[in-house]
Amino acid sequence: APGRGGGGGPAAQGAVVSGGRTGEQGRGAELCADPRHPYAWGLIGSIPPLTGERPEYLPTIAGTPPSPLALPDGCPFRARCPHEFEQCATLPSLQAAEGAPEHLDRCWLPIEQKRSRRQGPDGRIGLLHDAEATTEELA
Repeated sequence: APGRGGGGGPAAQGAVVSGGRTGEQGRGAELCADPRHPYAWGLIGSIPPLTGERPEYLPTIAGTPPSPLALPDGCPFRARCPHEFEQCATLPSLQAAEGAPEHLDRCWLPIEQKRSRRQGPDGRIGLLHDAEATTEELA
């Protein structure tokens, strides 16, 4: 109900959390339509399609989540991220991209790379691209 919290719908606030840290936050509709953190891409990519043929297997996120008792320095998702590069050893602050002051994320990749790297060949969002291009472009 309005004003009572716990509402829902596309304007409801949401967050993507990895290793106990918020990696991205904003309106639910924006998080799904314009995800900016690679962990969010992996989560969205693992959702089965609502129409068409159902896949035999769903995409997974490689690796094992970090132990909450021994979190790595920097981004808690970096050991599992195919886009990890040297700067990820330092945790960035939650930052808004231009034009979306309420949509915050905690990833060093420039917004243009976030948008190009999350799209798979089939147009779906996922954690699908090779890491070498990111490392070379940002090194």
